[in-house]
Amino acid sequence: MFVEPMVSLAYLESLADSTTPVKKPQRYSYPAWYPAAYRIGFDPGKGEYTIALLELQRYD
Repeated sequence: MFVEPMVSLAYLESLADSTTPVKKPQRYSYPAWYPAAYRIGFDPGKGEYTIALLELQRYD
């Protein structure tokens, strides 16, 4: 099991910049680090997209 943001090419090409919370279940199946949000952005100076999991929290 893992958490992976899925983003369409059309969304990336729109050059949108957003941070979105990740819904948290009532409990997790196994101990691990889980994200509370993810960020999608574009740096025009570098010509790079960033898709990042943020605010990792440990749940045991």
